[in-house]
Amino acid sequence: MQRVQSPAPNLVKRRFDVTAANKIWVGDMTAMRTKKGWLHLPVVLNLFARRVAAWSMSATQATTLPMAALNMGLAQRKPEAGLIFHSDQVTVCGSNGYRELLEANGLLPSMSRKGNC
Repeated sequence: MQRVQSPAPNLVKRRFDVTAANKIWVGDMTAMRTKKGWLHLPVVLNLFARRVAAWSMSATQATTLPMAALNMGLAQRKPEAGLIFHSDQVTVCGSNGYRELLEANGLLPSMSRKGNC
């Protein structure tokens, strides 16, 4: 089990008007029932474009699933250091592994309260 850090400060503070691409990304995960079972889908949105920047999906809710979505966005978009990644306080976004991924890529973590992405 991954160790969880304390919540990151809320750098977005409900200011959703962004003036350029790849300045603020937001992320959340949902689960959907399908005919073949559950599908877990983490999504990363570029807040400027209000469009999906990256995603991942799996039949299991592994803690690495949101990290796979973030890695997809990093590989495809190649954002500059200083990009804010905002989420709620879901456990995986507070994990050491997730925070290390953000830090290694120069991203700043931001969190709102639990369940309020």
